[in-house]
Amino acid sequence: MSNLTQQNNTTGNTGAPQVGSGQANLALTPITPDPSSQAVELNAQLQTSNLSQTVFDKQAFNETINTEFSELGNTNTPDPSFFDVDLATQQDFFILYDKFFFDIPKEGDTDSHSYLAQTSGDYVNFERDQSAMQELMDEIAELRQENVDLRIDKINLEVEIAESSATAEARTATSG
Repeated sequence: MSNLTQQNNTTGNTGAPQVGSGQANLALTPITPDPSSQAVELNAQLQTSNLSQTVFDKQAFNETINTEFSELGNTNTPDPSFFDVDLATQQDFFILYDKFFFDIPKEGDTDSHSYLAQTSGDYVNFERDQSAMQELMDEIAELRQENVDLRIDKINLEVEIAESSATAEARTATSG
């Protein structure tokens, strides 16, 4: 709950409402033509704040801080000639593989994606899986051919039945 009290001030304003809470009071004063009375009220209510500013000597600043663009970018890139294969880890391989993925040629006897696929495939018996898959594909092709042959036989039988029935009807019509 706020305390709203009326006080007379000594500058000549009468009945200015003030809101009180603790020691700091904020005066709500009407606009008056006398600016000095407002300044006195504000000065009485303001608290003192100390501000400090640190100033650098321009010459000392330029000697201490590098303002050139030489520090931008990654300057910690290792020289590839210092790469030691004996210290490389599996994680290093995959990091480098991801980095150089689009730089690696698609085809080639070595150092290519096809070479990596072939050697990895040999390691995980990919050829064995491919041969099993090829056997299944061959069986599917044979079954499809049998299906086609059976459909042709069915059509031929339907044609023979239709021809026989037409011949029988023609004989019945001529004999009768």
